[in-house]
Amino acid sequence: MNLLIIRLIIFGALFWVGLRLWRIFNNNHNSATNDQIEQNKNTQESESNNAHPQTTTTQNTKPQTIIPCALCGVHLPLNTAIQAPEGVFCSVEHLIKFKENN
Repeated sequence: MNLLIIRLIIFGALFWVGLRLWRIFNNNHNSATNDQIEQNKNTQESESNNAHPQTTTTQNTKPQTIIPCALCGVHLPLNTAIQAPEGVFCSVEHLIKFKENN
């Protein structure tokens, strides 16, 4: 009976130590992963800012009208669409294909 209690205490102690080590490793691993994610976000933001320096975002912007392309149906902002009497298109190529088919 004494041997069973000693084994139970040893097993419990080993389980507790293993659990503590797993938690320490898991917290360090998660914090390193979170740091890498933040670093990647910062890098992407700086790259996108360098690629389009004239673009500014404000919270007072008006919502844009979104319309589908007459040929493929892809939705895009009206101010970037190609407008023709036949309809609205996402690219000049789609306007040409639409004219060829009709």
